[in-house]
Amino acid sequence: GGITTSIMQGDQAHYLRFVPPTKLSMVVAIPDFNLSTHEARQVLPQSVPFEDAVFNISRTALVIAALCQGEFHHLRYALEDKMHQPYRKHLIPGMQQVFDVAIEKGALGVAISGAGPCLIAFAQNHCDEIGAGMVQTFASNHIKASYLVLDIDTEGAKVVI
Repeated sequence: GGITTSIMQGDQAHYLRFVPPTKLSMVVAIPDFNLSTHEARQVLPQSVPFEDAVFNISRTALVIAALCQGEFHHLRYALEDKMHQPYRKHLIPGMQQVFDVAIEKGALGVAISGAGPCLIAFAQNHCDEIGAGMVQTFASNHIKASYLVLDIDTEGAKVVI
C-alpha cells in the first residue's frame, strides 16, 4: 500500500514506500480509444536537450517531496513534463484542454497516466466535478470518456479467505 518509488541497480531492486500524510485522490479520465505503449513510445525522440532532462529530474524530486510532506499544492508544477507529454499530446485529442479544465475545477496537478491515453488529476476536493469536466472536455473533442475517482490504498494487496 501507499506509494513506492524504486530503481534497479543491476539485478537488485532498491525501493522506498511511503504513505502521504493527508488524503489525496486521483481522478482518472479514461478516453474510449486504445493507445498502445509501443505507439506512444514511437513518438518519443531518441535524445532530449540537457535542459529538458534537468527540468524533469528537478520535478521528479519535487513530486516525491510534495507527496511525502503533504504539500500537494506543488503538484501543479511538479507534474509538468518536457520528456514525453509534449511528444504524445497529439495522440490524445484535447489533452491540454482536459488538463486546463481539471485545474480550473480544482485539481492540484494533471499528467498523462503512463503512456496514455488515460489522464490523471490529483485532488483533495471536487473530484466528481473534476472528472465530469474532464469527460465533457473530451466530448467537445469528439472523444467519449469516463472517469474514476481512486484513493491511495494504504494497506496494499491482501488475501481474503
